[in-house]
Amino acid sequence: GLSILATVALSLFIVHRITARIYHPLNTLRQKVARENNDPHVLASIQNTLVYLENQMDDMKHTLDQNKDLFLYKTMMDLLYSRQIDEQDIRKRLAMCQSPFSSPHFLIIIIAFDHDVFDSLEPEQREYIAVQAQNILEQNLNQTMIHMTQSYPESRLVTILNLDELQYHAFLETQQNLLNEIMEKIPVRVNLAFSPLLSALSQIGRTYPSVCDYLKYTFLYGSGNIFSPELYASFESTAFSPTPKDYAELETGIRTGQFEAVTELLTQQKASILAQRPSYASVNSYLTQLYSITFRVGNEQSVFADKSKKQEALTAFQNASTFLQAMDSIQHILSMYQEVYDSKNHSFDSKLAASVIEYIRANWQEDLTLTSLSDRFSISSSHLSRLFKQVTGENLSVFVIQFKLEKAAELLVTRSDLSVKNIGELLGYYSSAYFTRLFKEHYGVTPSQYRRQHLL
Repeated sequence: GLSILATVALSLFIVHRITARIYHPLNTLRQKVARENNDPHVLASIQNTLVYLENQMDDMKHTLDQNKDLFLYKTMMDLLYSRQIDEQDIRKRLAMCQSPFSSPHFLIIIIAFDHDVFDSLEPEQREYIAVQAQNILEQNLNQTMIHMTQSYPESRLVTILNLDELQYHAFLETQQNLLNEIMEKIPVRVNLAFSPLLSALSQIGRTYPSVCDYLKYTFLYGSGNIFSPELYASFESTAFSPTPKDYAELETGIRTGQFEAVTELLTQQKASILAQRPSYASVNSYLTQLYSITFRVGNEQSVFADKSKKQEALTAFQNASTFLQAMDSIQHILSMYQEVYDSKNHSFDSKLAASVIEYIRANWQEDLTLTSLSDRFSISSSHLSRLFKQVTGENLSVFVIQFKLEKAAELLVTRSDLSVKNIGELLGYYSSAYFTRLFKEHYGVTPSQYRRQHLL
């Protein structure tokens, strides 16, 4: 019997306390209005409203209980996004929801999911993953957590902690374990970001955008990171700044088709960025310069004359969600450029090789050496030799000798008035012995034997 009486008494006490939270503001408001307003019509209207509210106490308590999560959500949105808040009002709202702030400090924690994966999921799948992450936080943070909200368009979970300095230092010691557990139990990669320790509610709204800004470094370093205020400050104080000479060297390499050297330079710069861990702004500036150079040269050289190729390059650029993907997209643009560059060069080389062959056939009586031909076409000997080999598959000097020997065979048959020595001299071979040796190596017989065989 005593236990039943105790239970009833406790229940009545709790009901009284909850009811008092609602009645007391109404009574206070009634007294304030009576003091400040003597208009009987206004007083009557307000009195009617207060009477209505007093008659709806049970329904108000029920509404509050049923919508506590919604009230908490709205309160958190006000804390995060309002630059000016009524701290007393916020504390009253939290007390009504039985979630008062009782510790002196606050901390914002953001869990950012890999948005490419998270946003591709169905709503119920995102909800499940968000709940799992929330459960892990609750298990690790105990009762210090006040509220959490899911912000699906940004693929994030946001938590505001109310804690003291000891709890804050305990969080710092366990933050890596928290991240590891989330990464282990949830199939979506995440980053963790948290604010400095805050001492006033009004600081939450001013600090939240800065903590969100930490997450821009996901672009550089991917997932599995903890972005603390100290790490963020370290990033921001470091810059990656190639010199104008570096950019000029890169552009010259692209224009002159030195793609292996360009690729090596880009690889070195990429490794330098990942090692130095510079600011997002400086890396973004670097990437902007790279895109500017590649697109400018590409347009000048008609690389993007084919609109589909330009769209392909733009798509690769727009879809790059990480630094490494951005560098890959630049390399992809360069490969497109190299394809066009090689095609143009092959066409030019083919025309040049054809001109050289035509000149050799028309001027077979001259001393056609590699040096004399390179001078004639204003090209280096090494370049002429290389391109002729690439286009025809033959060595230029060998081609000249073979053509002259074919011409010698023709003259041996058609010009019986010319001696073997005369024919050799016409072709530029003033040593009969040398001419005879070359001819025999090619035809298997001496010039005299060849003439006798074909004049019969």
